[in-house]
Amino acid sequence: MAKRKKPLTCPVCKKKFYHSAKAHPIGRLSKHIAREHPRYRRKKKPRKRQLDIELETIDDILIKKVSELENRMMQTRQPVQHDVTAGAVIQGVMLGIELAKTAKTGIDAIKKTKKKKGSK
Repeated sequence: MAKRKKPLTCPVCKKKFYHSAKAHPIGRLSKHIAREHPRYRRKKKPRKRQLDIELETIDDILIKKVSELENRMMQTRQPVQHDVTAGAVIQGVMLGIELAKTAKTGIDAIKKTKKKKGSK
C-alpha cells in the first residue's frame, strides 16, 4: 500500500490542503494565503545592521565637517590650514623604516667581519 502524504496546513488559520485534489496543495495554499490572509504575505522591511548605522553616522559627521570648512573658507576667503600631524606621522614611519634598513645593513656588515676573522 502506498503511504499517504501529510496535508499542508495554513500557518494562519490552520486549514488543511490535501494531496488528493487535482491541483498541487502548495499552489492551493499559496492562493489561499494571498486571498484570505494578505497581511501575512507582505514582506517585512529589512533591518539595518549595527555597522550600517555606524557608517551612516560617520558619513553624516563628515558631511557636516566639510560643510563647516566650506563656510569658513567662504567667510575668510583664505585656504584652510590643515593639521600637519598626519604628514609628521608618515615622515616618522618612513624615517623608522630607513633606520631599520641601515641598522640591518650594519648588523650584516658586523656578521661578515666576524666570519672573516673566524675563517683565518
